[in-house]
Amino acid sequence: MTIMTRPPETLPTYSVSSPPPSYSCDPAVGEQLIQRTPRALGRPTGTFKKLSGGVKVVLTEQEDDAETPIYSRHYPINGAIALEHRETITEVKAKVVGQMRLLIPGVNSREVTLVEQHQILWSSNSASGSSSMCPGTLPFSLTLPSTFEDKGASYPLPPTFNLSCLGSSGLTAVCKYSLEIKVVKGHSRGIGHWMKTKKISIPLKHLPRSRPPRPISAECDLFSDLKVSPEEWHQTLTTIPSRSPETIPPVNAHVFIPSTKVFAYGETIPFHIQLTGPVCSLRDLSDSSGKVPNLRVNLLRQASLNIDGPKAWRNNVIADSKLWPIPPPVGSITNAACLREDSLDWQGELEIPKTLSAPGFHAGDLHVKDFILLTVIPADRKSKLQYHQSHIAIKIVTDSWREAPDSS
Repeated sequence: MTIMTRPPETLPTYSVSSPPPSYSCDPAVGEQLIQRTPRALGRPTGTFKKLSGGVKVVLTEQEDDAETPIYSRHYPINGAIALEHRETITEVKAKVVGQMRLLIPGVNSREVTLVEQHQILWSSNSASGSSSMCPGTLPFSLTLPSTFEDKGASYPLPPTFNLSCLGSSGLTAVCKYSLEIKVVKGHSRGIGHWMKTKKISIPLKHLPRSRPPRPISAECDLFSDLKVSPEEWHQTLTTIPSRSPETIPPVNAHVFIPSTKVFAYGETIPFHIQLTGPVCSLRDLSDSSGKVPNLRVNLLRQASLNIDGPKAWRNNVIADSKLWPIPPPVGSITNAACLREDSLDWQGELEIPKTLSAPGFHAGDLHVKDFILLTVIPADRKSKLQYHQSHIAIKIVTDSWREAPDSS
């Protein structure tokens, strides 16, 4: 949307019988852009091809070098089948199948049908004339549904996902999709009759796309920005417990992240950490040489399974952060009064991997969630303050707010 700064009487006039004035999404001289909805990414224009014997399957709107066809929500699976040796073909079918398989070893397992849609592309039974031959090319179009039903409830169709844990845990959570082509051939000669079925299965990647509600910028002075625009930041308070709270009181850890709590693949999350408490407690977190406590900030993904009661989960750290202290250093508080309140500050950045296979999702018995994980480890093993971890739930989406460059 644009605002025109010239007087209202100079605006162009038009009537129902005349065409409206031309408008542009780009502001002209004297105009200002105040709001704009980012454009969705354009669909690829290449094709994915698979050849098996005399059957060739072509899927459109794919990257030319894609190893697996990718489909977002509501994207139709468009393509065509080219056939050789059509004389004996009696039927051609296309089917899209989605399955979710869950396993808690020694406890329970489930298989859920996410989608099963089929299309008869050609059949000799419905062809006009007994001598009709199957066409050489058969186009088709199938669409993945936006939801699936499980135990009387509806859930968004989950993305392609594969968690297969090795070792004693053996936890398994798999959501997979495929396009299946079936070509049936048959022939009758005298009293003899034979039939042969050829099947082609093409794995599909379902990747529902989404954006954060607004841009995230890491190009700021977090320490001052927290004071100027506190509403832009979400604050989480957690307490680092003490083994001897009478002499060494607990320390509070404040974690600040952008208030949206929604971040895209490849995006950088700026954060600020502040440890506050009595000086004697902050000293206890450090060692005798003034070495600061060990702070870690990671991106944690948790996959949890709840199969008719029994529950199991798997946690994986999928990204590490860059972290640096903000002056004054811990040495500046060593001579302060023990009970005086003080603080230690850190600033950092956590980058969401671009290689994630899927964003978080909830699909019935399977829940995949993402967290920012704060770990505080005292520098001295003899510290009265304890090893401590805290989790902050966030949401990961596929696309950044920023638009892709215009290729035109």
